[in-house]
Amino acid sequence: MDPVSSPFAVIEGRPMYRLRRYFPEHPADGPAALLVPPLMMTAEVFDLDVEDGAVAMLHRAGIDPWVLDFGSPATEENGWERTLDDHVLAVSAVIDTVGKSTGREVNLVGYCQGGMFGYLAATHRSGEGVASIVAIGSMVDWTAAGLPFGPRVANHLAETVREGAQITDTILKTWWDLVDPVNTVRNRVRTLRNRSAPALSPAEVRRRQFMAGEGRIGYPGPAASDLLRQFAIGNRLLNGGFVVGDRVHSMGELTCPILGIVGRRDQLAPGASVRGIRSAARSAPVYEVSVDTGHYKMVAGSTAVRTTWPVIAGWLHWHGSDGPRPEQIVDMPEATARSPRPQTRTKRMLFAPPRPARPGKILPDTRISPGLAWSARTSSRDCLLYAGRMRTEAGVNARIDAVVRTLIAVGVEPAERVGVVMGMRPGALIAVAALSRLGAVAVLLPGDENLSAAVNLTGTGTVVAGPADIDRVGEHDYRLLTLGDDEVRNTPKLLADNEVDLDAVDTSAVRLPDWYRPNPGTADEVAFLAVTFATSTPTVERITNRQWAVRAYAAVPTTGIDYRDTLYCAGALSDPHVLTEIGAALVSGARIALASEASPEQIESEARRYGASLIARAGNSAVRQ
Repeated sequence: MDPVSSPFAVIEGRPMYRLRRYFPEHPADGPAALLVPPLMMTAEVFDLDVEDGAVAMLHRAGIDPWVLDFGSPATEENGWERTLDDHVLAVSAVIDTVGKSTGREVNLVGYCQGGMFGYLAATHRSGEGVASIVAIGSMVDWTAAGLPFGPRVANHLAETVREGAQITDTILKTWWDLVDPVNTVRNRVRTLRNRSAPALSPAEVRRRQFMAGEGRIGYPGPAASDLLRQFAIGNRLLNGGFVVGDRVHSMGELTCPILGIVGRRDQLAPGASVRGIRSAARSAPVYEVSVDTGHYKMVAGSTAVRTTWPVIAGWLHWHGSDGPRPEQIVDMPEATARSPRPQTRTKRMLFAPPRPARPGKILPDTRISPGLAWSARTSSRDCLLYAGRMRTEAGVNARIDAVVRTLIAVGVEPAERVGVVMGMRPGALIAVAALSRLGAVAVLLPGDENLSAAVNLTGTGTVVAGPADIDRVGEHDYRLLTLGDDEVRNTPKLLADNEVDLDAVDTSAVRLPDWYRPNPGTADEVAFLAVTFATSTPTVERITNRQWAVRAYAAVPTTGIDYRDTLYCAGALSDPHVLTEIGAALVSGARIALASEASPEQIESEARRYGASLIARAGNSAVRQ
């Protein structure tokens, strides 16, 4: 029997993937292309025929084809537990392997989600080792795709499939048929008509069986949850702020050439969603090839044979400086937005994001506080962004609990006034939340020449400062506690007798006293003290837990903030407006990003990188971008 697959060798095998090099006995001398499949398909999508398969055509055109095979989650070890990060980091690792083997930069060629993996991996590597990216039917602007469900349903699905859910091939086949019912019916009618036709070649039979469902594999629940959270809900490929590992990225960091393959009849990834890369990758040259077919047939079918793979081969030679620019390749135009469709009341309710549940009637003894609000956010969702890094909700809560233990270890007690003089950094939010969880009062101190006056005015006997803020404190007669942004000792100098490094405390050795109850604060108890020097007479504002909660919940409808948003804070924590906006982000489930510097250039750069949808500045309410 004639072979239906091209020869390959497994160059690298790991639990996460196997790397195939096709035609290892006779490798081509041209550019190296790494082909990346989507998660719901086997790697054979690029090798359905020894004559017209993708790898065969590329090899004949002088390209050195490599294929990344993730395997099926149903058969791989811990396959159902894989996350989106696992797949992106696998692509990044393989880029290194292919680059070392060939001595050349690698061209990433991804189909559907494979193209998204290429975008993510190239950005995560800052483009190192990547010559170009080819994305075939890969969505970037998910809102332009016209998804059949809104953020409320997407959020529910993300929570449902998060932990080890098994989205089997049968489930995916049913979903795919529902997404494109016209083509599903057309293909089944064509199959019935062809029963009396002459016998098909083995390659054609294999291709039809693959597209009919044999090529589909299951989808790990955690990876699907990540996909929904980052892209279907947050649309972060377009807006920026997507996370790989714990690093935050924006597609605006890409500079390598990009080619998008757009299917004019693609129902799954319509042209506007694919063309989102044009506005997302603002620093990269972006091109396009438009093909008159649907999502499947862009990679396997007559259109793929006539157009897709010949044009991709021409693209690779063109950017390898050994061929002309294919005439089908044009500069990608800006995506044309869809005109909004009228929605019924039911559809508006389904597509509207859920609002945070209000606490109801707040009585004087109602337990409500910032520490309690932080306790409600304990998932693996992104929570806090700073200096290009991400901290999860669970991670932030664990850090708050650890700081509570250190505060107890050094003698801080409930109702005690503890000053906080730190820049807008994670340590500042952690310190304030830990004091609230302990039941102490956080005194928000200005980090300028008014610091000593504010300490004396509020009767503060203990102050928490960051390592970088110690020099601003100067001479003092109060107890100074230093706290970094992470659980590592990072105090830059030797401390005096009345100074304590909280990061040096061994939290595992701290025994919680019997009196400790997490988040004991009630509505009418004081949560914060803020000092204002706007007039000649400084004033101290007492902010109770009730006032904080009312302001935070009231800011949610005012700003329209919800869990899809990222709030970028470019003001001081001691500013009442910034404090309110952070509270609104906290109760609504939005991400909180903190400015690492106050310069306009840094603020603009970080806001784009984090995909900030709202910016909070000192003296002003948050402004939507």
